Amino acid sequence: MRIVSIALLGSATVASGERVSGSPLETFVTARQAHDLSLEEARRGHPVHLRAVVTYYDPFVNAKRPGIFVHDVTGGVFVGVSSEPHFEIHSGSYIDITGVTAAGDYGPIVGAARVRLIGAAPLPLAAPKVSMSELLDGRFDGQWVEVEGVVHSVDMVGKNVALHIAMVDGIIRATTIREPGADYSRLIDSYVRLHADVGPLYNRKLQLTGVHLLFPGLAVLSVVEPGVPDPFALPVLPIESLLGYTAEAGVRHRVHVRGPVTARLPGRSLCIQNGSEGLCLQTRQTQPVAEGEVVDVVGFPAVGGVTPTFTDASYRSTGTRQSVNATPVTAKQALNGDYDAELVQIEGKVIGVDRGANEPTVVLSSGKFIFPVVLASPWSSRDLPEWQEGSTVRVTGVCSVQAEIAGAIGNGFPIPVSFRILLRSGKDLVIVHKASWWTAVHLLPILALLLVATLCVLSWVVTLRHRITVQTRLIQRQNVTLEGLSFQDQLTGVANRRKFDHVIQLELDKAIESGSSISLLMIDIDSFKVLNDTYGHQFGDECIARVAEALASASLRTSDLLARYGGDEFAVIMPCCDEQGAAVCVERLRMSVRGIPVTHLGSQLDRRLSVSIGSASIVPRRGTTAASLIALADRSLYEFKQARSATARELRLSGAIPLTNS
Repeated sequence: MRIVSIALLGSATVASGERVSGSPLETFVTARQAHDLSLEEARRGHPVHLRAVVTYYDPFVNAKRPGIFVHDVTGGVFVGVSSEPHFEIHSGSYIDITGVTAAGDYGPIVGAARVRLIGAAPLPLAAPKVSMSELLDGRFDGQWVEVEGVVHSVDMVGKNVALHIAMVDGIIRATTIREPGADYSRLIDSYVRLHADVGPLYNRKLQLTGVHLLFPGLAVLSVVEPGVPDPFALPVLPIESLLGYTAEAGVRHRVHVRGPVTARLPGRSLCIQNGSEGLCLQTRQTQPVAEGEVVDVVGFPAVGGVTPTFTDASYRSTGTRQSVNATPVTAKQALNGDYDAELVQIEGKVIGVDRGANEPTVVLSSGKFIFPVVLASPWSSRDLPEWQEGSTVRVTGVCSVQAEIAGAIGNGFPIPVSFRILLRSGKDLVIVHKASWWTAVHLLPILALLLVATLCVLSWVVTLRHRITVQTRLIQRQNVTLEGLSFQDQLTGVANRRKFDHVIQLELDKAIESGSSISLLMIDIDSFKVLNDTYGHQFGDECIARVAEALASASLRTSDLLARYGGDEFAVIMPCCDEQGAAVCVERLRMSVRGIPVTHLGSQLDRRLSVSIGSASIVPRRGTTAASLIALADRSLYEFKQARSATARELRLSGAIPLTNS
């Protein structure tokens, strides 16, 4: 009977068509009518009254704006409620919704909604099968769709699980609520079919930058082809056979290769070489392995610049060692691409050094070629020997060639445009010949007596400086992938999420080595969603900036880091700080924000800004991750808000405070 009522409701349509601004407001009774408006028309606040089944509900992703996607026979739409419903709601709940149309963060939504539970209904069985390209054109925003692909990795974040699924034409993230006892790791390398809601990813200008999926649970995920239980039991393939032609269509599964280690960046990449074939792969693994140690590697083959690479790779030691001899090459040979990902040895003259970068870089010249030599973490500039510019050095490292795929016309080969050498340690750089003492600085006083000689020296200096300037620009371009974006949040001026991720891992490592405590505070602005929806995103940005300014002035220690974690959420990393110290800081931060007046269009509103703060203090041990510390702080914040909400309800029932906005 319940299913029949849904079908009848879907057939009761109201003519939408083109609407003229200022025309009478219509009442919409289907999800499709509410979602398919223009943003201008959605902002007019048309009344909405519909009944639909919940396809996704997650109070943990964003406690200030619970994620509710609903679906009726006409389609799907996001429903924005001002607070968490006062009844148990989950996917499959059949609810009555009253609200108004609104312009969401990307597309139209139902806003200011009140929901009432009617009962239960089955999730939609039918869903259009879509590709990544179709998802990226925006037409499936908020809709219930079907995707297929191979699961590359699984991330646990708080109470959520994110699957990274490789479709035929791209990789997409699918998020759900973690189910107790579920083994998500078994899904890696499985070909799966999934039904999910489509959520947009967008920038501050509300322009689409990508999409992600939200699915209610494992009940809507089917394993079409399970992955191999032990990928290390797969046959070992030669590195030179990767990404060779195959008549089989579809996305690729993991493969197994083997070789001695030539270089590694813990938690980022690993390079191996088997004979004359090298492979540099992406991995999150931090297990230490030494150069020359033979490892088994499993991962997903992917296109690199000149040679293939692996994504989401894992490795383990075979317990054996095999020496790899570096191949002596010239700069011209390195640039042609034949030695990409291989261990090489090359000589050059030092023309510039950048010791202040995250990964110290030396710029060398050889003939008409200029190339950078990068000393990657965990090494630092202290591992580099001292030398003078003009010294000739011999470096041993892995060659990485950058190419222009777009230039591969006619013969099908990529066009190499530059290369760099990745050093394994400071010992891989040897000074062959030190620069002479007779540099320009020493020669100028002597050659000042000779006008012609002086002009020659000055001309040489100008030329050298020009070369350094040109090379500095080259280094900056080539280090974009290493250094990423700025560490500063553009709206608030405090550290951004990238800086936070970088620092929390460093401070965790320090705390583990020293046995000291570390605290993390998670902060968000109370009732921010109501302010943002009522007065607009620009007003919301102003509130975020004012709170950031107040938090920054709260006398934090110089060792503490205040960062904007995302949206209206902030975080404070406090090294060498126990639970008592964190509690003192929590109160200081709360008082710094408390009472900030709220103004809109020059008028002061009858309300004040405040924040909720959750804290976690631990003495980490080996194996403790940043994600686990963040989850503890998030849980503390969630429990604080729940406790405060319960207290407020008790006060209302007792009559201690007016019974309003309930």
